Amino acid sequence: MARISRDQISFLNSQQIPLSRVFNASGMSRSEYQKEMRDLEMVVAYGVTACEKGGHSLRTRAGHCAQCNPAALAFLMRFEDQAEVYVANSKSQNLTKIGVAKNHIERLRTLNSHGYGGSSDWKIHFVAVTERAGLLEFLVHQLLDQHRTYRTYVRTGKTINCQELFSCPVDEAIGVVRAALSAHK
Repeated sequence: MARISRDQISFLNSQQIPLSRVFNASGMSRSEYQKEMRDLEMVVAYGVTACEKGGHSLRTRAGHCAQCNPAALAFLMRFEDQAEVYVANSKSQNLTKIGVAKNHIERLRTLNSHGYGGSSDWKIHFVAVTERAGLLEFLVHQLLDQHRTYRTYVRTGKTINCQELFSCPVDEAIGVVRAALSAHK
């Protein structure tokens, strides 16, 4: 199974793409990872075939090389500028998730039906509709990085890595999101 490299993380940080929007497409065909990425609202995939031009292995959900054409990423992120930033919690796993969705109710259904992060008892505790939602999510993830934890789950026979989970109280995460919202108004 592919792991995201430091160089790829550096590129994603330079483009302000949060890891929560990055999908491990190892072992999947292009059509498989594109469908999964749309369902999970992901922006970039790794673990894909390298591009011919630069040998890069980060692709947009449309299948284009993200590193050769960062404008495609900017388009994706602008397209999703206004969205809901949410804070969800799994009591059974003691996990907190900060994410972005167009519809938090649908996202909650997906989290639970997929057993996201090994849990199916997700509850959303906070939602804010905001401009630049992807940027806000990115900043909050950086602020909570010391609490970051990694989990996996199996979906359609594939192991999915969750990189946007935190081992912190849900109230702390909500406080960080509120502070970030106030700072970026």
